Amino acid sequence: MISDESIDLWDERKLGADEKHARVVSVRTSIRLPADLVAALKELSADNGLPYQTYIKQVLFKHVKKKAS
Repeated sequence: MISDESIDLWDERKLGADEKHARVVSVRTSIRLPADLVAALKELSADNGLPYQTYIKQVLFKHVKKKAS
């Protein structure tokens, strides 16, 4: 499982900043979400001082980590 510290380093571009590494570690995906859900996620991410996609990754990671433990 990837640590919270690794996610923070990744998001700050201190880990895996070159494109070659990014292809190995992350996967580009597409998902359709209700507009009101995206708006709420953007608002929550702004409250936390994060870009909304970074915030979504953190929410998903924490959920998966919680379910795995």
